[in-house]
Amino acid sequence: MIAEEASAFNYPDANFFVRKRTNPDGYHENELSFGAQFTEIQLYNGVTLSIKYDPIKDDDSIFRTKAPGTNKPLESFAMDVFDLGSTDYKAEGARDENITMVMQDGVEEYYSVCNRYDIRTGAITDGSNAYSNNSRCGIYRTVPGSLCVWDVSRVGRIEYNPYA
Repeated sequence: MIAEEASAFNYPDANFFVRKRTNPDGYHENELSFGAQFTEIQLYNGVTLSIKYDPIKDDDSIFRTKAPGTNKPLESFAMDVFDLGSTDYKAEGARDENITMVMQDGVEEYYSVCNRYDIRTGAITDGSNAYSNNSRCGIYRTVPGSLCVWDVSRVGRIEYNPYA
């Protein structure tokens, strides 16, 4: 019975996924086209291109403009391109990543959260603290930071403009 059901599966031809372009743009004679859904491409020059789904783009409480003819936000049809690889365009002593976090030295904040236990005595309290990190007692450290893109020519955006 399993063999019968398995024989009904349709397996696409390998040429469906990757095939030579019938109308090359003239870059070279081995231009390829893709005919299936994929999430990662490993290129010959060592670059790996990954495609990730960003669910926030479908949140209509943030993006209220709808794409014509759909009930999806217009932002759902946009793609953001980020090159996370290493770069030479960076500050001296900084990490090699093109997109990274930068933090200010010497500016830190420590705070404690005690929901269930008293930080001084360790005794169980009634849990009336407004913080809700967890039910334990802890000391936390925060450091101010910001997103940094060293080489902005390596990020981009592809937008769907239905009115163009």
